[in-house]
Amino acid sequence: MLAGLALGLAWPPFGIWPFALLSPGILLLSLRNTDSRSAFLLSFSFFTAAWAVAFHWNAFHPVSVTAASSVFALLAMISVLSALISTTYHASTRSTSLVGAALAIVVFDAFMMRGPVAMPGTMIGLSLSSSKLALGWASLLGVLGLSVIVILFNLCWVFAIMRPNFLGRALAVCVFILVLPFLTPRNPAPMGRPIQVSIIQPGVSPEKWADVHDPSKMDLFERLFDEARRKSPESALFILPETALPVAEEDSLSNMIRTLSDMVDADVISGGILQTEGHDFFNAIVAQSTLSKTVFYAKRRLVPFAEHVPFSNFIPFFKRFQLDSGGVSSYENGKDYRIFHTSGINIGLMICFESFFSVDGFRYRKGGADALVVVTQDGWWKSDAARAQHLSYTALLAASSGLPVLQASVDGYSGSFDARGNLVSKTSLGQSISQVELSSTKTQALYALYGDAPVLLFILCSCITYLLLRYGRRNTLSKFR
Repeated sequence: MLAGLALGLAWPPFGIWPFALLSPGILLLSLRNTDSRSAFLLSFSFFTAAWAVAFHWNAFHPVSVTAASSVFALLAMISVLSALISTTYHASTRSTSLVGAALAIVVFDAFMMRGPVAMPGTMIGLSLSSSKLALGWASLLGVLGLSVIVILFNLCWVFAIMRPNFLGRALAVCVFILVLPFLTPRNPAPMGRPIQVSIIQPGVSPEKWADVHDPSKMDLFERLFDEARRKSPESALFILPETALPVAEEDSLSNMIRTLSDMVDADVISGGILQTEGHDFFNAIVAQSTLSKTVFYAKRRLVPFAEHVPFSNFIPFFKRFQLDSGGVSSYENGKDYRIFHTSGINIGLMICFESFFSVDGFRYRKGGADALVVVTQDGWWKSDAARAQHLSYTALLAASSGLPVLQASVDGYSGSFDARGNLVSKTSLGQSISQVELSSTKTQALYALYGDAPVLLFILCSCITYLLLRYGRRNTLSKFR
C-alpha cells in the first residue's frame, strides 16, 4: 500500500515522477512466493492506494451521483486489473510469473487506450507525464509506449536484484530508457506563418455551466468577444470551451456561431450541444469560418456514466443507470474525425479527455491536420488536480502527434503547446481572455509515422513468448513426470 501511495504521487499535480520508475517494481517483488489469491489482494491494495491519490478529485465532483459512479468505475477497473495480474502471475517459474504480471498491466493499458470503455487516465504511463522524459518517449512511442517503458524499467531493476548475473544488462536497459529521449531532436523547424488566437475562459461556476439549456451564455460571450477584440484586434481565431453553446439543432447552432463570428470578423471554434430531429444528443464542437460553411464535430469518446453508460446500446437495461448531465440524460457517440480550415492552417478538433488518446492525434496527423484544438470543462472539480493533470496529458498529445495544441477550458487551465509538447503559455485561474499564437509548425515524431503499431507488435510478441514459456515448460515437466 505504501508503494501504491508513492505511485499515486507520481501523477500530476504532485508530479514526483521518479516514483513511477520504482513503485511498480516493489509490487512485482512482493509477488514473489505468493499464490494467485495473495497476488490478487496485493495488486488490489497497490492500485487502490495509487489511484486514490492520483484520482482523488473524482470524489469532489459537485454532483454526488457522478462522483459515486466515478469511484465505482475506478474500483471495478482495479478489480479487473488485479484479477488479470493474479491469473497471469500463476506460472511455473518465478521469472515467468513476474513477466506475466508485468504484461498484465501493459495489456490492461492497451485495452484502456483502444477498448470500448474510455478511461485512459488510469494508464500507468501517464504517471511520467510531469517529466521531460515523458515528452521524448511520447514522441517516439506514444502514451501506450510510456506504459511499456515504465513497466520495462521496473522489471529490469527487479531482475537485477533477483539475478545478480543479469545486473549489467538490466542497467544497460535502464540507462537507455533514461537517456534516449534526450538524444532526439528538440527544436521544431518553423513551417508556417503564425496566427493570433484568443482563448475565452469564462470562469463560470460548474453548477451554472452545467445547464446546457441556458441561453444566457450567448450574452456573456458577446461581452467577452467584444472585450477580446479590443485587446487583440488582430486575432484571426476565437476559441470557446466545451458545451458553450446551448442545446439546439444544427441550423440554430449554425446561426449562433455565425453571429459570434460576424461580431468579431474572425473564425470561431466553440463547444455546443447538438440535438437531432430524432432527439439524440451529441457533445459537439461547432466551428465557423468567415469564408466557408459551419463544421460540426461530435465527441467520439464519451465519459462512462457521466455521458453514456457503456454497452447500453446493446443491453437496454443498462440505460437505467444513465445520469442527468446538465439536462441531458445520455449522449450518442460521434463517428468521424473533423478538420477545420482557418487562415491556411488545418485544425483537428477534440473534446475533453479525447486529448488523452495519442492514437487520435496520430489519425489527425495522417488526415492532414497542422494543429489540434481541445475544448474542455475542467472547472468541474473543487480540486485543481484534474486541471493540472489534463494540461500535462495534453502536452503528451502534442509531443506524440508532433503538432502544436491549444486547450480551452471553462474555469481551469487553458494553454498552448508547441509541437514538442513544451508549454508555451497558460491561462491562470480567473483570467477570462488570453492571446496566443498558433502556426503550422510540425515535427517528424516517430509516433506520427507509425502510431501504436510498433508497441502493439512488441506487446503481442511478448505475450506469445510468455505463453510459450509458461505452457511449454509445464508440458515438458508433465512428460518427465
